[in-house]
Amino acid sequence: MGGSIKQNIALGGNYPTDEEILHAARVAGVDDFVRQHPEGYGLKLGERGEGLSGGQRQAIAIARALIGKPRILLFDEATSAMDAGAESVLLQRLGQEIGACTFVTITHKVSLLQMVDKIVVIEQGRVAMQGTPEQLMRAQQPAQQAQPVAPAQA
Repeated sequence: MGGSIKQNIALGGNYPTDEEILHAARVAGVDDFVRQHPEGYGLKLGERGEGLSGGQRQAIAIARALIGKPRILLFDEATSAMDAGAESVLLQRLGQEIGACTFVTITHKVSLLQMVDKIVVIEQGRVAMQGTPEQLMRAQQPAQQAQPVAPAQA
């Protein structure tokens, strides 16, 4: 969205305070890159977040979602454009932040599974399997071991 980074984050709440905006920005990792810029949270963004990386745009969207401490968070490929380091820090901070919040994520990344208590795998519109992360990992181990390994080609 056009406007400043602060304005973009504030869109997620109902008149959030500066403290709420800063807290959400710290959890989401926005503060990590905003501090590097001379305009800070006043940095004006072009439409669609022009001037930011995909991971930075995702961090702002996550901060916006955290404003007001929602009871339900729904993330759809929320870290797909983040590098592994930024994602790892975000997941650590989110784990401390979301508490009793219901967290639903749609993802292809195994790293996000540390945030959930239950996984539902959907294939071709149907539930293919469900269970805890541990149950599904155990269920996948024999299947992975049974698959033949293609010989290396020179």
